This record gives sequence, C-alpha cells and structure tokens, in this order.
Amino acid sequence: MASQPGEAVQPGATARASLLRMASAWQHAGQLNQAIGAYTRLLARYPGSAEAREAADHLLALAQAHERAGRYHLALGLYEKLERLL
Repeated sequence: MASQPGEAVQPGATARASLLRMASAWQHAGQLNQAIGAYTRLLARYPGSAEAREAADHLLALAQAHERAGRYHLALGLYEKLERLL
C-alpha cells in the first residue's frame, strides 16, 4: 500500500490491512490459532473499522465450522470472544 507523492501516510490503515492479510494467510494455511489471534487483535485494536468487520465475519465463520464439525467447545470459545469484542 504505497502512498502517492503528497499523500498523507496512514500507518493505522496500513497496519489494519497487513494484519488482515496475515490472518487470512494463516487461516488458509490451516494455522487457525494464529489466524484467530490476528483477527482478535484486529477487533480489539481497531473496532468499527472495515477490517474489524471482516475479521468478525471470519471469526464467525470459523466458529460455525467448529460447530458443524461437532467441536462445540471451540465454537463456544469463539462465540464468546466475539461477544466480548463486539
């Protein structure tokens, strides 16, 4: 996310985008604990941002996948985490 000459650098926006990319990469690589940690960090540090909303969607999808697979304790943990952060 390079800025154009004369354009203000927005470190918060860059950090949010980077954190979301890392979380997504970890999720696709099957490293769910790392992905959940990054999505959670995004929600905690940047509430109300577009990236936080996307992170919440990913966490909800992971919780639902755990629930469908019968891993209820993991699903419940994610639901509770979402409840605290939203």
